[in-house]
Amino acid sequence: MCFLSDTDLDLETDPDFPDDFQSPQINSEYPMYGKGGYHPVHLGDLYDDGRYRIVHKIGARETSMIWLARDSSTWSWMALRILMADQPSSVEENIAKCHNILAHQGQDSRDPRFVTYARYFHIDGPNGRHLCLVLPFCGPNLHSLSNYMKSRMKPQFVQALAYQATEILRDLHTRGICHGNIRPANLLLRMRNLDHLDDQGIYRLFGQPIIDELKTESGIIPGPEAPRYVVGFLDFMSSGEDALLNELCLIGFDHAFEISSPKTIAPLPEFLAPEVAVGKPASPASDVWALGVTILNMRSGISLFPYHVDCSAHLITECVKYFGKLPRSWEEPFYDEEGRPTSDKTKGCPREVSDEIHSLKQWICDIWDEPTQVNENESTPAARFIVRDEDRSLPKSCDWLSDNISSIINYNPQDIDQLAAIHDNTKRTYPQHYASRVWKPSAFKINGTYLPEGGGVGWFTYLPGNRDVEDNLQSLPRISTQEADMLYDLLRKIFVYEGRISSEDILGHPWIGIV
Repeated sequence: MCFLSDTDLDLETDPDFPDDFQSPQINSEYPMYGKGGYHPVHLGDLYDDGRYRIVHKIGARETSMIWLARDSSTWSWMALRILMADQPSSVEENIAKCHNILAHQGQDSRDPRFVTYARYFHIDGPNGRHLCLVLPFCGPNLHSLSNYMKSRMKPQFVQALAYQATEILRDLHTRGICHGNIRPANLLLRMRNLDHLDDQGIYRLFGQPIIDELKTESGIIPGPEAPRYVVGFLDFMSSGEDALLNELCLIGFDHAFEISSPKTIAPLPEFLAPEVAVGKPASPASDVWALGVTILNMRSGISLFPYHVDCSAHLITECVKYFGKLPRSWEEPFYDEEGRPTSDKTKGCPREVSDEIHSLKQWICDIWDEPTQVNENESTPAARFIVRDEDRSLPKSCDWLSDNISSIINYNPQDIDQLAAIHDNTKRTYPQHYASRVWKPSAFKINGTYLPEGGGVGWFTYLPGNRDVEDNLQSLPRISTQEADMLYDLLRKIFVYEGRISSEDILGHPWIGIV
C-alpha cells in the first residue's frame, strides 16, 4: 500500500494553488502562492502600520516565510515569521499559551533560549488572513550547518551544541512544557547584536538580496496572489566577520503543549517517537527520542532513516529494522491511506513488514569526518553576494523590477568593501572565522577531485561510475572508535520503546562530557 505524507501539498491537484509556477532558480521557497498559501512579500514592504520594513529574506519553513525587517519603533532588527493563511487557529493558541507560560516563569526577563515571539499581529492579503510573529533575529539552524555534503560541523562543536540542546530541553520540561517538534531546523545559533547596522551595513555583512522574476510555465504574469519576484535566502555563513554566537535557542513551538495535558501530535515522521507514531500521546520521553535523532543528524550530517520515511507507518517499519519489534502492550494499530494510525480497522490496513535487520552501531561507525589531507582548493572563502551593474544574475530585461527595489539592491558599489558577485558558493570554503566550527565537504579537493555536491541520503548511492569521487569518499576518516562506542552507548539508551532515559540523564553521559 502506498502512503502519502500528511505534510505534503499536491501542487498539481490542489485547486487553490496554481500548478504552473516554476521552481525558483535561486535559493528560495517553492512558490506556494494562492488561497490559503504564502502572503506575497516584496523588499521594502511595510507592515503593522508601517512599523516593520522588509530588508531581506531569512528563510522558509513548511508553513511560513521568515523575513528580516527593521523595527522603526525600537530601531532593531527583527524576524517576521508570516504563516500561511490556512493554518488552524490552534497553532496560534499553542504558541500564545507556551509564550505566556515561559514569560511568566522567566520572572524579570525572558530566557533567550526559548524563542516564541516578542509580539504578533495579523496581515490581511489576497490569499487570506496571516498570523505574523515578531521574533528576535537569530542565526542559522543546525540543519543548514550539518547537511551532508553542503555543510558539516566539527565533532567538538557538535558535542558542545548537543549539551546545550539537552539543557534547553531539560529546562523546558522543568517548566512543564513538551515541545513536540525537536529537530535540527528548530535549533538556531544566536546572533551578535547587529542593531547598530543600517540596511547597507546588513548588506555589507551578509550580501545583498538575490532576486529572480517569479516565472510560470505558461508565461502568464501571476496576479496579486503572488509576488512580482522571489528573493533568495540570506547567507549567514558568508559574513565578512563572525556574527554568530556559540549559543543555541529553540524555536518552533507550534506543536508544544503542557505536560499535564498530553496530546497526539504529527510533526515530521523522521523525528517522531515510535509510541507517538502508533497514536499514543506525546510526552517528555518523545521529546528525548527526537533529541536523539537530532544529535545523530548533527554528528553525521544525514538522517538515520531513508528519504521515503514520510509517514508514521514507514517510520515504524524502519524502527523495527533497527530496534526490534514493538512491545505487545502497544497493540499496534492499522494505518489509513496516508500512513497515519487509525483505530478503525475497516478504514486501514497493516503496515509493511520487513525481515531486514539494521545495525545502529555500524551506522555510527560509518560516520565520516573532515579529511586530514591539505585541501587543494585554492579558491577564496565563501563570500557575500554584491550586485553589480554587469552582474549576469539579473535577467536581461528587468522591467518587472521597480525603481525603488533596484535602489535597494543596486546601491553605489564604492560603498561596499571587497566587491564580489558570487552565486554558487558550493566550491568555496567557509570564512576562516568559522573554520573551527564548520567545514564544507563540497569545497574540499583531494588528488585533483572535489568531493561531491548535493545533500543526498546514503553514503555513496548516487555516485556510480565516478571512481575518483568514490575513492575520495572511501578515504575519508571515520569517527574514532572511542567516540563511536560512547555515542552508541548514549543512543541505545534513547532509542528504546520503553524505559527511555531523561534529558537530565543525557547531560551526565560520557559522550556529552568529552568536549
